[in-house]
Amino acid sequence: MDVTLAIIYVGLAVLLGWALRGQYGHQLGATISGILFGLALVLVSGRPDWLQRAPLIALASGLGFAVGGSASYGRLIGYTRAKKWTNILYGFACLFVVGALWGAIGGGAVGLALEPDPPSLLVIVLLLAGMGMAAVAVYDVLINRCGIRMTPPRSDAWAYEFGAALVLVSYLSVSGYEIALKAGTFGLFGYGLGFGLGNFLQVLGHVSGIAFSWWKVMEKSMGFIGGADLAYGLLTADIDELPVVGHIYNGAGLLLVAAIPVLVLVRRLTTERLTRRIEPLPFRETEQTVRVRLRNARLGVAVCLVGTVAVALLHYVPLIPSRLVVLSLMCLLALICIVMSNLQSGFPRNPFESYVVEVSLWVELVILGGLGWKYGSAEPVGEGLFVPSSSEFATASVIALLAVSSISFVAMRQDLSGAHLRWGAEAEDA
Repeated sequence: MDVTLAIIYVGLAVLLGWALRGQYGHQLGATISGILFGLALVLVSGRPDWLQRAPLIALASGLGFAVGGSASYGRLIGYTRAKKWTNILYGFACLFVVGALWGAIGGGAVGLALEPDPPSLLVIVLLLAGMGMAAVAVYDVLINRCGIRMTPPRSDAWAYEFGAALVLVSYLSVSGYEIALKAGTFGLFGYGLGFGLGNFLQVLGHVSGIAFSWWKVMEKSMGFIGGADLAYGLLTADIDELPVVGHIYNGAGLLLVAAIPVLVLVRRLTTERLTRRIEPLPFRETEQTVRVRLRNARLGVAVCLVGTVAVALLHYVPLIPSRLVVLSLMCLLALICIVMSNLQSGFPRNPFESYVVEVSLWVELVILGGLGWKYGSAEPVGEGLFVPSSSEFATASVIALLAVSSISFVAMRQDLSGAHLRWGAEAEDA
């Protein structure tokens, strides 16, 4: 696969993952996006050693990006919708910070999984404990003691992530894990810019007056930009051949990855949640509708789990190549998450918008499956490409933030719906 197509492919996988993240929310939704990134990256890498440990790479990516799922950025988006340049700039800058922390931790985690000499399980446990303690300590200092609030009265979970990121980056630097550091850097700037540019598209969409789900456009843009940038960083990295991982570790990683749809079913598709969604809609029998949707969701998850086990067994026999195993796992995970998204969606409150959003998920899955089947790389990609430095990344980020803030300010005639002021009297909805 051509390197440009490979990077776009990973970006498309995360685009789909980020759209699903928005359907389920928080850490659980972010895990889906991370897993799809890890599997897509392995698929296009052309590296047999990466394919051999695909479940562990996917698991590390999923858990790494799950950390950022606690962040709240809805209020920040409101700041970028008020007709005041400093307010808009503050909103975009804070969106960059939230996305940067999200990407730095996620990128660092997947980078560690690609290190030729990764830390032991004990060291990983100690690292996680240190990140947890630092998260609590930094939150206490910045929020409780210094009162540095980003989105009052909303949650300031970004401070937890900042503390965790400090420990992770410090550990990677001291331990000499250059691959993970590079991944963390690309994740930081990629997702930071992704959050800012994605919201910029949403602002322009609302300014245009065209009725559409611009929030979903923002989410997908965040995922595509962040995922493509992180893929660029890892595909251009000079990574030595990775040692073979035992079947036990890969099997455990596969089981944990396969458990994500089960968690989505248990946590997000409950009778109570579906009833709240269905009751306002014009269905004749709410109880029966909920019961049928839950039954279909459970059946879908069961089929997904059986398919995952079958693919794994066929590979270990072996009857199918590693590349098709990874492609199958990625498509199975995305498939069942899309099915559950359709079942929990708010049809038909806004039929056109709902169908466009939900059908687009299927279109993206078909594109991923088709491209993966036809162009899944058999050769390494990424050699000889330009790799920007941290200072170049930082300069580009500052320029981008100033540009999108200024263009948004000029484009707005008045406050957009949902606008908020960070300082002073609250803006009224337009």
